[in-house]
Amino acid sequence: MEVKNLVVAERCYAAIGDVAKLRYIKKLNKIGKRFKEETGKESNESYVVQAKLSMLEKKYHKAEAVLLQNNEVEMAMEMYQTLKRWDESIRIAVKQNVPNVAELKRNY
Repeated sequence: MEVKNLVVAERCYAAIGDVAKLRYIKKLNKIGKRFKEETGKESNESYVVQAKLSMLEKKYHKAEAVLLQNNEVEMAMEMYQTLKRWDESIRIAVKQNVPNVAELKRNY
């Protein structure tokens, strides 16, 4: 995982029986493969893969930064909502001038 070799990481998580991380890495490999087919770049260069790896490492602010740099405001907000960190999601909404901030606050 340190060198971001997701193919090897997938095999390792399978070998040790960590099913949750195995499934997560498999999804990242699919995203990376699709990215590589579409752009010709390495899968690790995908901002979605980078952000999701940061989430896996519990570096949520780093994931947020990557997503916001790529105009993925909704994805960043959803990340925090999934983590039940609505205050962070609302902070992003206010900062990025998302039109339904009042609705988010009601849902919270």
